[in-house]
Amino acid sequence: PNQTSMQRKILSSCTPEYNLVPNDKTKLTFNVHLRAPEVQDEDGKRPTVALSAVIDTSGSMEGSKLQLVKESCNFILDQMSAKDKLGLVEYNTVCREVFALSRASEGFKPEASRLIQRLEAESRTNLSGGLFLGFEQQQKNKYLDWEPEEDEDKLKQEETPRQAEEADGISEQSSFVEVNMRDDDSFSEASMVEAPAEDKATDPTLCPPPPQPKRTAVSQLAAMKRARFAPAPLHQGRTPQPPAGLSAGLFAGRAAPNETRLEEEAVRSIFLFTDGLANEGLTRQDKLVDTLTRLLASTTPPPRVCTFGFGEDHSAELLGELAKAGAGTYYFIDKEEGIATAFADALGGLLSVAAQNVTLEFQPAEGVQTGAVHTPFATTRTGAGAVTVAVGDLFSEEGKDVLFDVELPPVPADGCQDYCVGTLRLSYLD
Repeated sequence: PNQTSMQRKILSSCTPEYNLVPNDKTKLTFNVHLRAPEVQDEDGKRPTVALSAVIDTSGSMEGSKLQLVKESCNFILDQMSAKDKLGLVEYNTVCREVFALSRASEGFKPEASRLIQRLEAESRTNLSGGLFLGFEQQQKNKYLDWEPEEDEDKLKQEETPRQAEEADGISEQSSFVEVNMRDDDSFSEASMVEAPAEDKATDPTLCPPPPQPKRTAVSQLAAMKRARFAPAPLHQGRTPQPPAGLSAGLFAGRAAPNETRLEEEAVRSIFLFTDGLANEGLTRQDKLVDTLTRLLASTTPPPRVCTFGFGEDHSAELLGELAKAGAGTYYFIDKEEGIATAFADALGGLLSVAAQNVTLEFQPAEGVQTGAVHTPFATTRTGAGAVTVAVGDLFSEEGKDVLFDVELPPVPADGCQDYCVGTLRLSYLD
């Protein structure tokens, strides 16, 4: 690898479900968290992204189409850093701002994802109304910050150890290993439980059973992952629509904060999701394109418009012309596998690939049995219980989690002792 590639390191952390486990035969779950580095431009930073997602929730989007759109929006959320902004508009017969342009803070992301998941398909397709409402969101040139950074810092300082442990995410007590590429074989190895001396108490150890095993944040993550990758139950009834209005839908109806002016250097974009069958509002292609062109000409700076067609029966010609007028690109997506590529391209260099063909391999120690691996990525089991996970590409600042279930063998009851569960090996191209 060249000098630039050597500076790109994937940060890896391993967190066990329990800090202490009994010395007899027992099961344990541990989480492997991968974090890609930020890919910076020549000036040493990337611009802020200000994105308005305009989603078609008409009846024709029922089923797999709308599900693909939801997956797409969650993909966008995952890629955004805390300085980026996201707004959401839905349209069927009626057009509605689900939430205004807002800073993608860690607290905002799950709230936004919750509202995205509650979207339902119904009625007709007022594509023009949705597109122009998204354009109006960009024209305001303002955003909401539900969690000002100074407030976040204050909360972290006031957080007790127990609150920190129960927080949704990876425990800060976990051991971190910087994974570098080596010139000889492009692999880096690290013992799964290799932490600084002062953090030894947090490593998984074998000792007599404690009065009550203390669970870490991985327990919550494990439950979430198991539920996510388990077969989905049949949908019964209709999910209630999100309350109308921004302040009623986010953070349990908390009043919206004051608006903040968007940074001048922000890259403004509108992503239009649809099957392209407009039958409400402006339905003629020429009228739609002409109106969009005039709006773009009257706005400084104009947002870029990218269109995404889902399913086989959308109007490729209409979406192509709208994207052309908005100096963007039209994308056709029929399967979830194409989402990452389409959106990475649409966001341009802002979501640059930090690492390609990322592969995570777990080799269990002698006597350790590997159980289920909770991940959407392809897994391969090899000899001696080893498991290889094909993570794929990681974009700038993207994070991925993989949960492993293992079964530990019994050991002699001679007090607490460190125990190596196995070895992780991470390989990738940058």
